[in-house]
Amino acid sequence: MALFAPPSVARKPLLPAEVNASLPGAAKQLHVISGDVTDPNALKAAMRGCDQLVHLAAVVELLQPKDEKERQQMVQTAVEGTKMVLDAATAAGSMRKVLLCSSIVSVMWDWWECGRDHVYTEEDWTLDKSVQLNTYAYCKRESERLAYKLAEGKSWELVTINPGIVFGPVATRKLAQSISVLAPIVNHMNGMKYPWTSNLSMSHVDLDDVAAGICGLLATPGAAGRHIMMSSSNPPSMPQIARLLSAAYPGAKVPPLTAPEWSVMYLAKFKSAKLGFDLPKFK
Repeated sequence: MALFAPPSVARKPLLPAEVNASLPGAAKQLHVISGDVTDPNALKAAMRGCDQLVHLAAVVELLQPKDEKERQQMVQTAVEGTKMVLDAATAAGSMRKVLLCSSIVSVMWDWWECGRDHVYTEEDWTLDKSVQLNTYAYCKRESERLAYKLAEGKSWELVTINPGIVFGPVATRKLAQSISVLAPIVNHMNGMKYPWTSNLSMSHVDLDDVAAGICGLLATPGAAGRHIMMSSSNPPSMPQIARLLSAAYPGAKVPPLTAPEWSVMYLAKFKSAKLGFDLPKFK
């Protein structure tokens, strides 16, 4: 089964040595095919004879693109890439299950539109007004919606996971986008003068839990539909994360201060105006 001996499509011809070191047995157990989600030949080669597919590839850019051209390129790669992956899965003829890794931002980016007391479930989709504030959220929502449309009438069943922001060990020294939200803390630990964090909380999930969830859904017959993955309904704030890191690494310097709310709002207004959109009015 593809679950245990998966061929993988990667944009680089070989796994970096750092990945091999962090994943025991990766060099022997992973069959890496050079290509990307817009390369139909690589996709067909990777899926030949497979009965399960995990689509993890995504354009992860948490900041807004610089211009409309860059935005359209990001959308095309995400949405058209998902279509090409699923078309290749259908063409393989052997596929039984497809798992698409979506995101919590496909379910909710818009809590201010539904009210503070709204309880989000797998039935919710991020609203149009909200996804215009963030292209990444738009890409995730449209890719997932397209996947469900393409899955209609197919021989394979579709299951999607919608994790919060994923924290966990990184395979290379490059700071991943998901980890970059902790950059103020990490930069201060690395010696840069960044003595404060904002009192911000975000839904997150551990990387190992995401991996376990993927394996569990693939191994469970009949598992289909959307699955929100979060560590807690009351996630820790950035200052709480700083204190957790301080306790785990006593010798490290973590930001000791929490920025006042007014300064964060002022900076957010300045940044949003520079990027060309208005901040939503919170209720």
